[in-house]
Amino acid sequence: MFAQFAARYQRLKGKQVLFPFGFHCTGMPIKACSDKLKREMEDYGFPPKFPEAAIATPQITDTDIVVKDKSKGKKSKAVAKTGSAKYQWQIMQSLGLEDEEIKKFADSSYWLDYFPPLAVKDLRSIGIHVS
Repeated sequence: MFAQFAARYQRLKGKQVLFPFGFHCTGMPIKACSDKLKREMEDYGFPPKFPEAAIATPQITDTDIVVKDKSKGKKSKAVAKTGSAKYQWQIMQSLGLEDEEIKKFADSSYWLDYFPPLAVKDLRSIGIHVS
């Protein structure tokens, strides 16, 4: 955060300053998620009708339990991060997106149109200057 204060101070002094905060979108994870959505639409239709077994809540197995000394939780990191969603479509629905909107994410370039403006908005809402 010091860089934010230094940049603002120099701007107040009349200097042209680039804001030090930046972010980028990584292409491979975006492409992988985009491909998953395409595959799910090919396999299960639009909107997808997933098998009933896939919709059920995953059961915690012995391999999912973490050593007691390392954590207070009972789930592994992988189980905690994925939640109950098994398919990419379900993950997108958990973000509050409608089926018609999710369909657009099958095009990997749509991710770059959709998410960066939201990230900029969120960063500005907490007072970070980003362009």
